[in-house]
Amino acid sequence: METNFQFKDLPFSTQLAIVSFGIGTFLFLIHFIFPNYFPILVFGYIYLLIAILINTITFFYLIYLFFKENNTEDIIIRILILLSNIPIAFLYAYIVLNNH
Repeated sequence: METNFQFKDLPFSTQLAIVSFGIGTFLFLIHFIFPNYFPILVFGYIYLLIAILINTITFFYLIYLFFKENNTEDIIIRILILLSNIPIAFLYAYIVLNNH
């Protein structure tokens, strides 16, 4: 039995986690290709602030759903997927800040 998952069929919070990870990783790699290009650092920090805001709003919405819905296991999985980007973001920031 073949299962075909498509990105558009995933919950919004999972899509957000994947896109946040992808953009963050892209900016992280671009920083090492152009290490002395200041606008990349500025854009990266602006992206980080926007991503924190959007992910935080989504997190609180998932917490709201957790107490409202009956399917709490699904909500917990979505929360964990969303929160999985936090250690990666800290690692990227640590590497970038200690690279200068």
